[in-house]
Amino acid sequence: QWSSASSEPGRSAATALLESRTWTLSSTRDGLEREFVFPGFVKAMRFINLVADECRLRKHHPEWANVYDTVRVRWTTHNPKGLSDKDVEMAKFCDEKAAEVG
Repeated sequence: QWSSASSEPGRSAATALLESRTWTLSSTRDGLEREFVFPGFVKAMRFINLVADECRLRKHHPEWANVYDTVRVRWTTHNPKGLSDKDVEMAKFCDEKAAEVG
């Protein structure tokens, strides 16, 4: 389910993320989900903090959970409801930061 805040390039980018099988579509079909596993708690927290800093700048926040070395992230837009360009951009940002953290 696409948000009215989505564009054709954003939809194409989301499709690419889904086809890469790194991200999955949420069960409600209005969000992107991924689980990141790091080599320890400190790196998981470093990832969380890097993403949190970007969230403040973009004023867009995920639904997420952390257990030791694992971080589960879900990007969706609540207003207007659905999957938006911001969700796709932040999913790509998460991939970049996870690779940086290791």
